[in-house]
Amino acid sequence: MDIPTSFAIQIGIAIIFGLALFMMVFVLSEKHIVGILVILLPFQFVDSGYGSLNMALTYMAAFGMLLRGKVRMTPLLGVVILIAFAYLLSLSQAPRGTYRDHGFYLITVFSGFALFYLVYNYFRQSNDLQYFIKLLLIMNFLVAGYSVLLIFVGTERVVFFGIDELSLATNRAKANSHQRLQGTFGSAGVNASFFALQILIMAYVLLNEQRKFNKFLIVAMIGINFGLMVGTGSRGSFLSLVGGSILFAWLFRRQIGVTRIIKSVAIIVPLFVAMSFVMINYTSYGSLFTRLADTEIDDSGIPETRSLVVALTLERIPEAMVLGHGPRLKLMDETRHVPGYKPLGGYPHNLVLYLLYTVGFMGLFAWSVWFFVLSKRLYQSRRHRTGDWYLDNLPTMGVLIVVVFLVDQIKIEFLRANLGDIQHYYFFLWGALIAFADNKRQKLNALKVSRVDS
Repeated sequence: MDIPTSFAIQIGIAIIFGLALFMMVFVLSEKHIVGILVILLPFQFVDSGYGSLNMALTYMAAFGMLLRGKVRMTPLLGVVILIAFAYLLSLSQAPRGTYRDHGFYLITVFSGFALFYLVYNYFRQSNDLQYFIKLLLIMNFLVAGYSVLLIFVGTERVVFFGIDELSLATNRAKANSHQRLQGTFGSAGVNASFFALQILIMAYVLLNEQRKFNKFLIVAMIGINFGLMVGTGSRGSFLSLVGGSILFAWLFRRQIGVTRIIKSVAIIVPLFVAMSFVMINYTSYGSLFTRLADTEIDDSGIPETRSLVVALTLERIPEAMVLGHGPRLKLMDETRHVPGYKPLGGYPHNLVLYLLYTVGFMGLFAWSVWFFVLSKRLYQSRRHRTGDWYLDNLPTMGVLIVVVFLVDQIKIEFLRANLGDIQHYYFFLWGALIAFADNKRQKLNALKVSRVDS
């Protein structure tokens, strides 16, 4: 197999940084290792079809933590094995000439599970909820700050050594003909998904924040997030946010109260209107509401901008309905001729269709089990109180996050090969949420035992 020069350079850089982090694993605390990985995840500094530097760092950190005995608990491991089995079955159906592409794709996807277990084990043992919130705030600030810079500075892409695959992902965002802000994630739709979830998470943090200055900062962050989401022009994420906000108010109605809900609406709505006004009138990234107004739906209920690729995907799915066409939908080089490989031509912009096409019913079933078990575990932790407001209500927030995520996946698929950054973001959230849910159950059990003993 011929190995491109760009691939060799990227592997070399990844190995150097990976080995550096591997050695740091034995020096730094688990808290700092998790923090570094989480804060870096939106910024895939070296990214290509072969994977990213962050992916390599995650594997090195996971291996180092395993050696240190810091990764001892593996929740949902049976489901992860089921997903891996589905991918291997799908790989067996792919043309031999595509194995390399599928192999590197699987390495990227499963780095997300590695991060999931790193995050889970740290928060399960430390129960450091304030650190979790701090990481989310720092990451949000960095992503928002970079996105603002893109608006005013520009979107040129830095390429090292003249090798296109070796580029700074933090500078890869570029507005297309519709002037949609892509930010650190290289996709307007994914960038919007991030901001939509962060708005809801910041609202949750705000519920129990007592310090006035911190409240001001969080409200400002919510407003900036909304403005930047407007800049992405993503209709689906906007509608997900609207639905998620209504669900948020319903789930936390007892904690918020009717009076507080009315006051919040009186503040948030003008704030959102003001941010929309700024984006529409003072930047070139204000196409969201124009795109919403211009949306045309075909007879099958699908936006006309997606109808062609959806129809093509539905037409091709029966070719390999059970096991799929192979884990990766697009090869690194779609112009390369591979015997037996027929390109689909585009992404279906729907997770269910994506899974049916790539890994078939077997893969769709495996991932459905993952989300079912994840949701069930969070839902079962909602009841009863420990006295810790954030810990008691976080499982409810977790259920909301999963619901909004799944609704958002109607218009985009997070499992695309080039979206390792957002995959890590979701696995970070899932790992932390499950850890805190399990900690809540453990604390409740301890309280029951203490009552019995007394």
